[in-house]
Amino acid sequence: MHIDIAKFYSMKRQTQRERERERENVHVVVARSWEQRLHEHGVAPCAGSCYLWPSVAYVLSNRYIAAQGQHADAVARLLAGGAAVNLAVEGGGTALHVAAQNGHTEVVAWLLAGNAEVDALMEGGITALFLAAQSGHIDVIVRLLAQGASVNIAAGNGATALHYAALHGHAESVARLLVARADVNETTRSGGTALHVAAQGGHTEAVAWLLAGRADVHKENMP
Repeated sequence: MHIDIAKFYSMKRQTQRERERERENVHVVVARSWEQRLHEHGVAPCAGSCYLWPSVAYVLSNRYIAAQGQHADAVARLLAGGAAVNLAVEGGGTALHVAAQNGHTEVVAWLLAGNAEVDALMEGGITALFLAAQSGHIDVIVRLLAQGASVNIAAGNGATALHYAALHGHAESVARLLVARADVNETTRSGGTALHVAAQGGHTEAVAWLLAGRADVHKENMP
């Protein structure tokens, strides 16, 4: 059977664009639903009790705003309008979690300047540092650590930010966390160390940094 390669990839790109538009439409609907809820309760956006988390989520997901580089400016305006910087949604997520996960360093800086709680916990004991480490956002990690983020907080499963960085092979993040005195031999509830997860994932550079940080090569993982 003959396959038109050019046509195939054209259709694939079109499908990807359609999926992206669908995701954008979802974000618009979510943002509008929050605006409607606020209006129904007689609360103007950012008038004393601004719902910053969904606002930031929308700002960070909006491609037009992203293209204009207006993330930080938009968040700064929300904060100036009285946004509740530490307000959490169901599950404990705050605006700082959103910004850290998406790697928006300037937004993180504005939120921290607005007294965002750097070690706020999401469901499962996840902090903004975990999310930045998981995604390899080194500049965000540096900002959070400079603000006093606790490097050795353990999630519900016993994993730390170092585990998350090692699991995803983010060697530079691993190195930065080690410099900040992350416990290289901390174990999860199942007995796994950062070295275990890095080795299992074949992340050679991350393994090298962990060994340089004196990871215990003889520590056994529980079955």
